[in-house]
Amino acid sequence: MKSRIAAVAWIVGAASFFVAHIVTQLDWPTPYSWAGNNISDLGNLHCQIWDDTRPRYVCSPAHAVMNTGVFVEGALVILGRSVDGFTLETWSSFVDSSDSAADRRRWLFAGRAQTR
Repeated sequence: MKSRIAAVAWIVGAASFFVAHIVTQLDWPTPYSWAGNNISDLGNLHCQIWDDTRPRYVCSPAHAVMNTGVFVEGALVILGRSVDGFTLETWSSFVDSSDSAADRRRWLFAGRAQTR
């Protein structure tokens, strides 16, 4: 059950990020380009020419939506990992363990239950 709660938190977090991204992008006065703009432009508080190396006009009237979406995603990632049983104690035992690098990768990506 805990794994399902964690999975739902991660899925909702990712979805909230993309919804915030699209809503903020659609509110731009100039077209937002996935190739020409940085994702951080969406959360920018001030309208101005930005970046000396690749100057572009950045104006994000809905910056609060994007910044809230990023915050919500981060909180749900932390919640999901906490519910799943990942703590600083399990991290230190993971780092100090004698497991192989492949076992550690499996543990990180698949969860500890699948590797033990």
